[in-house]
Amino acid sequence: FGIFAVVRAIRQRSDTISTDKQRASFGEFRARRLERPLLALLLGSYTPLAVVAFQLLNCRLVADQYWVLSSALAYPCSGPQYGRYQAAAIALQVVLVAGLPVALMALLYVLRGKRDEPSVVARFGVLYECYRGDWYAYELVVLLRRVALAILGSFIQDTGVQQLCLAIACVVIAGVQVFASPFLTP
Repeated sequence: FGIFAVVRAIRQRSDTISTDKQRASFGEFRARRLERPLLALLLGSYTPLAVVAFQLLNCRLVADQYWVLSSALAYPCSGPQYGRYQAAAIALQVVLVAGLPVALMALLYVLRGKRDEPSVVARFGVLYECYRGDWYAYELVVLLRRVALAILGSFIQDTGVQQLCLAIACVVIAGVQVFASPFLTP
C-alpha cells in the first residue's frame, strides 16, 4: 500500500512538470535547484550507510563466551544499548537499503515517458543521463550490487573467504556490466 501511495504522489508531482517556462515561487525554484545535488549526494552516500546498517547487526563470538559487535568490540550484542543499535540498523535497512531502490524504481517508472523533457532531465537526470536509453534504470542495478558487496563485506568473518567471495562477486558484476554495456560512452 505504501509503495502505491509513493508512486501516486510522484505521478501527481510529475504531471505538474511542464516544458513551458513556468513562474515559480522562490522557494519552489530553490527546491528544484537542490533536488539534483541532493539526489547525487544520497546515491553517493548509499554504500557507506548500507555498510553501517549491516555492521550494526553483525555480532561475533569472542573468547568462546561473549557476543560483541564485530565493528565495535566494546559493545555486547545484548542489553538495552545493543537494542538501540539494532533498532537504528533495522530502520536504516528498511528506509535506506530497501527503501531507496524501491523509491527510485517507482520514480523511474513514473518518469519513463518524460525522461527527455528538459525540466525532468534538470531535476532527475543524475539517475539516468549516463546510460543508454534502454538501460535508463541501470542505477538500480548499481545500487543492488553495492548492497551485495556490503553484505558480503559485513557478514563473512573469515578474511580469506570474504576476499574470495568479493573477488567472485566483482568478476560477476564486471561480466554483467560488459555484457549489458549500459553506458553511453565506452
